[in-house]
This record gives sequence, C-alpha cells and structure tokens, in this order.
Amino acid sequence: MAPAAFDWIDVAPIRRQPPRSAHIESIASALSVGDFVVISCDATSCSTASSEDTCKKLNVGRIIDIDDDRVKCRVNWWIKPSEEPIISPHIPTVSPTRCQFIVACGVPELVQTMDCKWVLASDVVNIAFVFHIDTVANLSFDCYGMRNGFFCRFRYNKGAGDVLLEELSYSSFDPFDGGELLCSKDDGTVRTVSVSYPSRIWYGIQSIRRTLLDPILNRQAQHQSTSQSASGYACMEAFLYLYRNLEQSTVHFLSVKRCQTLRWPDLSVSSASKTWDVALLRIDTKEALSELKGTIGVRAGIGIRKRLFGRHERVLAMAGDVTNFVTLLNDEEDSSSDDGRPPTLRTRKQGIDFVYFLESSTMSVRIRFQRTSVKDEVVQDYLTDASKGLRTTYNNTTTGAAHISVGTPFQFDGKVLFVSQVDILNNIVVGYEENNDGSSFGDPYLINYAQALEGIRQYSL
Repeated sequence: MAPAAFDWIDVAPIRRQPPRSAHIESIASALSVGDFVVISCDATSCSTASSEDTCKKLNVGRIIDIDDDRVKCRVNWWIKPSEEPIISPHIPTVSPTRCQFIVACGVPELVQTMDCKWVLASDVVNIAFVFHIDTVANLSFDCYGMRNGFFCRFRYNKGAGDVLLEELSYSSFDPFDGGELLCSKDDGTVRTVSVSYPSRIWYGIQSIRRTLLDPILNRQAQHQSTSQSASGYACMEAFLYLYRNLEQSTVHFLSVKRCQTLRWPDLSVSSASKTWDVALLRIDTKEALSELKGTIGVRAGIGIRKRLFGRHERVLAMAGDVTNFVTLLNDEEDSSSDDGRPPTLRTRKQGIDFVYFLESSTMSVRIRFQRTSVKDEVVQDYLTDASKGLRTTYNNTTTGAAHISVGTPFQFDGKVLFVSQVDILNNIVVGYEENNDGSSFGDPYLINYAQALEGIRQYSL
C-alpha cells in the first residue's frame, strides 16, 4: 500500500514579522522559529510540567511555531535511524567518497519525521546544530566531535506500514533558519541582524577555534615554546555558551592591572596602567577537556606540528607525526591543584585558559602543552578517549592504533580492502581495493578505526 500523501509545509517553520521568539531560561537567551533544539521530555508527555520522578529522554527537534504567550513551542521531531527500526533498513550507506568521512568519524545522522508536538519552553535544555551532508563533507560546517552536532540526508513519510524516504534538498535546507531583522544605526545606515541564536553561537565558537586555538596547537615551527597565547575579538554570547556547557571547568572572576602605551598626535609616547575585569575559564582536568572537545570539536587539545589544517581539506595524522598535546591529570593525581593560593592568570600546569575581557569584548586563549609523537602511548590514550561516544557501532572496541598497519587486508561491505593510511587523530582507516598485480583501483573507503579492526578479525576467520 502506498504511503499516504503528506504536505511537508505542515511541518515547516511558520514565518511571522517580526520573527517570533521565546526566552529559554536554561540557555539564558531567546530562541526563534526555525532553530534546532535539544529537549528533555517525559516518557509520557511533553505538554505538561516535567516531574523529577518521571523518566526523561533527550530528543532533537526544530521549533516551527511559538504560542502567543511565549510559553510553549511546537516542535518537529528529528530522530536517529536507530531509534525507528522500521526505517533503519531503508537508510542507504554513504558512498565511498569524502562524504564517508563524517560517518567513519561517528557524526550521528538525523532523519526528519512528520511528527510534531507542543512542548514547554522550559523543557529545552540546549541548542543543536544540524547540517546537510554536503556542507559537512566539504567542511563548510565541521561538527566532528561535537555532542550536539548532526548531519542529515532524508525525511521519511510513513503510512500504512510502508516507508518512503525523500532526500532533503541541499539548496533549500537552511541550518539557521531563525530569520533576520533590519536594524537602523544612529548614522542612518541599516544592517541585517540574525535572529537565530544557534547561528550566532556556531560562528562564535568556530571563530574561537580557527583564530585562537588552531593557530597555537598547529604551529609549524620546529622549535617553539610549550606555553603560548593568542588574543582576538569574541562575542560574549559565545563565551557564555562555553561557560554553561563546561561544567567541569573552574571559573574565576579577577581584576588584573595592565599597562597601556598611549601614542599622541605630537608623536610623544606615554604609558598608563588600567585595571581590567576578566572572567577566567580554566580547563585543567581530563573531565573538563572532554567537555571542551564535546562542545567545540575533538581537536581541542591536540594539533599536528608539521602542517596546518586547511579549512576545506583533511589532514591525516600518521604514526610518527609530532604533535602539540595538552596532557592533563585527574584531580587526585595533581598534588598542586589545591595549594591554598588564590587563582591567578599565570600557572605552570598544562591546560587551556579562556580569558575574557569584559570591557573590550576580547578573548585571550592560553595553552600549555607538550611536544610528543602520535605513536606515544599517552597520545593514543587521549585519542581513544576522544572517540568515545562518537562511534555508533563497535563501541566496545578500544584497541590501540598500533594493531593496524599499512597493507593489512580486511573485510568491509562484502569486499576485501587493503589499508593504505591510518589516521590516528581522527580514528579512521583509509582502504582501497587491489588488482591481482597489487595496484589499487576505485574510490577510497574511509572507515571507522574500530570497524576496520572488526573487518580484520572477520578476514582472518
């Protein structure tokens, strides 16, 4: 029986002028129609106040309407294929192209459904970032390692027991569809301001990562200090987003005195000291670093020293590469974590500091790391820990990278492949099919590291 006809306009965001929004207490900001959110719902209902005794489940949805009182939001649900057994067999595997990288790395997939529900605004616990597969594959939106980062390809129409999958159009899918406002300035000019809170957060944290974190961790100099800093503009919303999502970090509010150099029109130079109010967000434990990786990306604490990561290319980490690596101890392993002294901006303990200057809206990122090789055991432990929670299959496999070498045969998707590269940093293996003469042919297969280990075991049987 053919699926019943369904008009997807019924689950499209409802546009109003000006765009309608609702204040969400958990994120201390307003969300508008078109934003993706993470919702904590009771197992029975989401339209009544949540009880502490009821079972809670986190769901991803898109706000398509907000009531007049700004108390409830109508949400269109987006689910993982594994949550709906009826559609799992119908989801095709990603073809062996660069798109397969996001699956190999474990970026979860969401599928749009026809289901909608009114939920309380107070049940929204966080925002989500959902991107089309094409934009994730070309690194326009790189959400690898982010807890709330997803990619999408399909929407499904269910009816009379049948399933019909429809491809989402790349050109019509907007991950930040919250609307825009025209704001006039005092000088008479008009500028466009995005209403979408997730849009402002995404570009804010990506700016921090690409202009502050990556230039430090991926410096190419052979000889460099293992304690470095970089400064630049950062919006306060992005810093507050880090503050709310990094619960294991330590936060201090300090007053620091800095000397400013003043240059006058007559070319004279003078200096004056000024006291600045700063907020210090310190990542100094393994748990805090794990949260940071889940918030802004898995490479938050490690970088390859020999070359920079390009914005639209993947750099594979090979055994023997030299890295800048942040080594952190647990609290019980660190004897200097509680020495009774007041917190300061200066410390010798390895970690990452986000120092936000409240008056000037600038941020200084300070990283203390060590120089080490990818093949070192401590780095492999870090990379194994970084991939936990990302692998949707073979979650119990945590074998070290030394067990896979170039040229090893393994089975994948009914074919025999041979390992050509092992990317330890991203936990993936690159494999090719080979002719009888040993030459490779066809497109490369990018496969999750744990899945490749399972393929080696199957080949040996």
